[in-house]
Amino acid sequence: MHSKLAVVDGTAVWTESRHFTTNDTYRYSYDAILIQSSASAKNSTATFENRFKDDNFGLQRKPGGMTPTLTIGGVTVNNYFAPQEKNAGKIGARRTNAEKIIGFTAHSSTDGDIGNVAIART
Repeated sequence: MHSKLAVVDGTAVWTESRHFTTNDTYRYSYDAILIQSSASAKNSTATFENRFKDDNFGLQRKPGGMTPTLTIGGVTVNNYFAPQEKNAGKIGARRTNAEKIIGFTAHSSTDGDIGNVAIART
């Protein structure tokens, strides 16, 4: 599992699972979202800067440096940066306890526990 993100002028975050290629843009079912929030941009910037400051990427990166829960436009948003924050359990619990459907593209998770929750809810 991996995603890409771009912080735009400290006011928005563009994040997605696709690559900037013709196939990923026009042929495959990848996801992308623009979050217009300076708080979200601050979180992403802090995470990015921690990676470079410590020169640690992937599993070696230390968690932290951001606010895990934000309110954006009156909606509570949880920030999950994986794998350091061990988020599979958090995501699985949210799906298990959801009152409505929480959908995501089939290829966006390689974690078996998250997949099992999706199968159990169908």
